Amino acid sequence: MARPAPRPNFLSLAPYAHADLTAPPGVRRIQLAQNELALPASPAAIEAATRALADANLYAENGELRLMDAVAASERLEPSQIWCTAGSMEAIRLVTAAYLGPGDEAVTSAYGYLFFATAVQMAGAALVRVPECGLRPDIDAMLAAVTPATRIVYLVNPGNPTAAMVPASEVERLRRELRDDILLLIDAAYADFVTAHGYESGAALARAGTATLVLRTFSKAHGLAGLRIGWAVGPADVVDVLSRTNAQFTMAAPSIAAAIASLADRGHLAACLEATIAARSWTIDALTRIGFAPLPSETNFVLLPFERDGEPAPDDAAGAYAHLKREGIIVRPMRAYALDHCLRITIGTRSDMEAVVASLAGWRRAAN
Repeated sequence: MARPAPRPNFLSLAPYAHADLTAPPGVRRIQLAQNELALPASPAAIEAATRALADANLYAENGELRLMDAVAASERLEPSQIWCTAGSMEAIRLVTAAYLGPGDEAVTSAYGYLFFATAVQMAGAALVRVPECGLRPDIDAMLAAVTPATRIVYLVNPGNPTAAMVPASEVERLRRELRDDILLLIDAAYADFVTAHGYESGAALARAGTATLVLRTFSKAHGLAGLRIGWAVGPADVVDVLSRTNAQFTMAAPSIAAAIASLADRGHLAACLEATIAARSWTIDALTRIGFAPLPSETNFVLLPFERDGEPAPDDAAGAYAHLKREGIIVRPMRAYALDHCLRITIGTRSDMEAVVASLAGWRRAAN
């Protein structure tokens, strides 16, 4: 019997693989695999979301407009430069669908977000991945990969899973040397955690009217990952195009209410960032003291490579992962990024990170 036939490019999509977040029975789980904020969201945000639930029978009337106004006021932007979505993954999918089709190409770095590939494949286009230099996007190589078919260049800054930062001067050069008809999409999900000098999310390029769209999220620093909400800044003409892709009422009323309240609670955001950044610094220093070589991080996670005699040691990474898991500590293997010798560890509370370091120290003693 004949069945409806999907487009061939959908048949080649790999089914989504959920992360293994289970811990052994009877062991306290420390979940450090998803790059979530370890601290609770703003109490004001929780209260606002709870109040909004009382009207769950109603659509969020003008919710997107209210959120746009709140983001614009908080970021000193014009509402016409703001595009709100139900999280960054939805934004990536909609942007890609709006600007790519069969015969088009997009360019990203080797360790760019994996969902870029999914979105490009759904659009029937081709994604060109460019090797990185020292686990950092190589701007010259990305520019060299551009062809007449290129329509989008994707950049994650700071990177995931590398946690590396591309300086503003290099991002500006990338934009300057790209054709004007190429959209530069910057995923700046971790921008709030950057402490290094020379960083800019890319919003300045968008404000200046270049074809640059910068994605931001409430999932990380604001601690609202479960509510799936985010925003982007871009030139008015790009935002106008993208606003046509949004179905009505895709953002839930509690999510909108929580996001608006969280933007207003600057004290809570500052406290969460301070605690996370302090725990990040402590973790990197502590891991280094016991003989590991964690990579520098400008995010809320650390990428930890395992090597023996200067060579990648994927078996050690797998052994350390299993050891941590037996003790209830869940981190993320990086096989999907072809970084089999690395583990990505989200920054949790100070006590969480002390448990990580103690566990890895125990594994190292047993392994050696």
